[in-house]
Amino acid sequence: MNDPSRLAPETRRFTLPVDPVAARRFAYAADDENPLYFDDEAARLAGYERAIAPPMFVCSMFDHAAGPPERDLRPDGVAPGVFPSVVRPDAALLGGGQEVEFLAPVHLGDTLEVTRSLVDHYRRPSRQFGQLEFVVMESRAVNQDGTPVVRIVDTLVVRQ
Repeated sequence: MNDPSRLAPETRRFTLPVDPVAARRFAYAADDENPLYFDDEAARLAGYERAIAPPMFVCSMFDHAAGPPERDLRPDGVAPGVFPSVVRPDAALLGGGQEVEFLAPVHLGDTLEVTRSLVDHYRRPSRQFGQLEFVVMESRAVNQDGTPVVRIVDTLVVRQ
């Protein structure tokens, strides 16, 4: 990564409640009926305080607010302001990868405080598309007790 100190500070903070019904719907949709996601007693027998959320559910809920009406979305369907200001509103975006580090269990009913920061922005030449930009964002979440639960690093490929 390049030196993040050269970037304009750009950090967003938001709160995410871990809704038990949404977490269980996610588990059903993923065809993962692990009792740890549905039964407090099964979770306690496995060493957890109570039922936990499927790990990938936590990743899926980042930035999934109600959002603006369709008329206010970008042409690619993304809400304005979701990405750092280094990404122009008319840029074409592509997911460039995601690294996830699970640090502690997330229990149903927890409330997560998420801090998302721009940590890198660089350019690389592409024979087919000319200059491509890469934007790297890091999200860190802690639960209501201040315990770190997940760290996610997302890379976006941007064609300005």
